[in-house]
Amino acid sequence: MKTKLTLSVEKDVIEEAKLLAKENGSNLSAMVEKYLKELIEEKRYSAMLAETEAIYEKKHSPEIQKKLNSFKKLVGIFKDVPKEKSYDELKWEYFREKYNLEDK
Repeated sequence: MKTKLTLSVEKDVIEEAKLLAKENGSNLSAMVEKYLKELIEEKRYSAMLAETEAIYEKKHSPEIQKKLNSFKKLVGIFKDVPKEKSYDELKWEYFREKYNLEDK
């Protein structure tokens, strides 16, 4: 559900932002909403990462520690995954590159 939000922003900033939004085929409301969603997602990711780090800090058997270290490397890989691609798209992109396959 959409709700109105009133903000106080310097006039020149608003004008520049409106131009930027228009250049990108968007509008100021959509641009602000996208920015806020990205901030929220980043905060959630940071919290999840902090929880994961707390798990790594605990003492574990060598076998479990080895598995955790492997998983920790994977978390770093997925940090910079483009948000506009689905898991399946990324998986097939990887296989196409690895096995030198062509798109159908």
